[in-house]
Amino acid sequence: MKDQTKLIKNFAFFLSTLLILTTLETSLWMQVFGTFPSPSFWIPVLVYWSIYRSHKQGLFMAYLMAFIISPLTALPLGMFLLTNLVLFEIAFFVRSRFYQPGVIYFTLVCGLITFSLPIVLLLLSWLIENKPLKDLQVFALFMKPLLTMLVCIPLSYLFMYFDDKTDIALPTETGRQF
Repeated sequence: MKDQTKLIKNFAFFLSTLLILTTLETSLWMQVFGTFPSPSFWIPVLVYWSIYRSHKQGLFMAYLMAFIISPLTALPLGMFLLTNLVLFEIAFFVRSRFYQPGVIYFTLVCGLITFSLPIVLLLLSWLIENKPLKDLQVFALFMKPLLTMLVCIPLSYLFMYFDDKTDIALPTETGRQF
C-alpha cells in the first residue's frame, strides 16, 4: 500500500510539473518573447517517462499528458494523442538501443524528440487529415530543440529529486528493463 501511494505521489508531482511547464510555454512565453520559437517544456516529461519507467507506466503517463496538454494546444485531442504516442515510442526505441545514464543522454534524447515533433506531426497530418499541414518552419525546427535541451538540464535534476523523494529507482548502467 505504501508503494502505491508513493507511485501516485510521483505521478502527481510529474503531472503538476507538466501543467506548470506547459502553461509557461503556451502563455507566458508568448507574452515575453512573442513569436520567437519556444522550448517544448512538455517533452522532457515525456522523455523522462520513456527512459526511466516501464513501458506500461510510460504509456499511461503519455495518455495522461495528452489529455492535460491537448486543451492548451491548437491540435485536436486525437492528433495530439497519436503524436504523443509516436514520440514516446521513438524515445523508448532509442532507450532500448542506446542507453547511457546521466543528464547528457537525457538532454540529447529530448533534443532528438523535439526535432522529431514537427516531422512526425507533418507525416501524421498527411496520412490522416483531409487538409494536411503544408509548411515546416526551418528556423523553429532547429531552434526549438536547442532551447528544449537547455531546459532539460535543470528539469532532469528536478525529476531525479521527485524520484528520490518517492523512492523510485532509476535503471542501472546496463539499461535493465523493468
